[in-house]
Amino acid sequence: VADAVQACSQVLQGLQTLGFFGGGKTVWLRDAAVLGSARTMKSDETKAALDALVRQVKSGFGEGVTLVISARKLDKRIGLVKACGAAGEVLEYAVPDKGYLAEQQARSRVEERLHAAGLSAGADVLDRIIGKAGVDTRQLAMEVEKLDLYLGERRQLTEDDVYDMVSPAREASSWDLEDAMGERDLPLALKTLRQLLFQGENAVGIVIRLESRYRDLMTLFACLSRQWCRLNGNHMNWTSDPEADETLSRLKPDPRDMHSFRAAKLGAQAMRYSGPELLAAQDLRNQTHERLVGSTLPGPLILEFLVLRLVGGRAR
Repeated sequence: VADAVQACSQVLQGLQTLGFFGGGKTVWLRDAAVLGSARTMKSDETKAALDALVRQVKSGFGEGVTLVISARKLDKRIGLVKACGAAGEVLEYAVPDKGYLAEQQARSRVEERLHAAGLSAGADVLDRIIGKAGVDTRQLAMEVEKLDLYLGERRQLTEDDVYDMVSPAREASSWDLEDAMGERDLPLALKTLRQLLFQGENAVGIVIRLESRYRDLMTLFACLSRQWCRLNGNHMNWTSDPEADETLSRLKPDPRDMHSFRAAKLGAQAMRYSGPELLAAQDLRNQTHERLVGSTLPGPLILEFLVLRLVGGRAR
């Protein structure tokens, strides 16, 4: 809240102060996180600061003064956003909500930037760039420019170049951890867990989401084992078995209501485990949950032990 109030105050001061050299002036409120943070917006101090900025936008600026506001997330219900739309122009370059669609979009943009810079890179190099820098367009543009300057006359980009020069800016999500553990990729699971903790994710919340994922894996493992469903490439086909109808209709949610593509993905992950492993996973998660709330051991250490015990060993 204090940062948001201070930023609004600085913007107002910049708009109301004459330029030192005269002529035009641009005030840029960069990475305005407050415009996408519902928690910060609940503060009366934040509301008051934004209201003052809204009044300034509506009353207009001096001649040659321009206000630019950029934000990664945008709540269109905020008065400042509406005021900017009425007094000026709002440009939106939304990244898709689904991770794989966002990565596809980011890949195409990286390829365009690399081509424009005269650089060539293989598919593995592109994956490494997106894996380190994330899907934010501006971040990717800066990383490509950095690589272009670093390579000099050499035009072939390698994974080592990306490792040396690209800044690790991507935020991990709980989905990344769940998928890494479902795939039984231990190095990636540990790396993603540490990234989540570094980002300030709640340790108990991570365990609760893992409980939900492994519950889905147990359910689909049982269904596949009983031949109530079968994997068909990237889709899951369900049978019309009376026993399956009677059993699955009691579950909330019913696994048959899951999207076919997602069900197939989780089904493939479930088959990387054995039945006893999935049953043991339930006890491990319960124990971890209890230790996080009742033990003096560091939370990150407890979570790493959980990942090691769940994912370690040989996949089926």
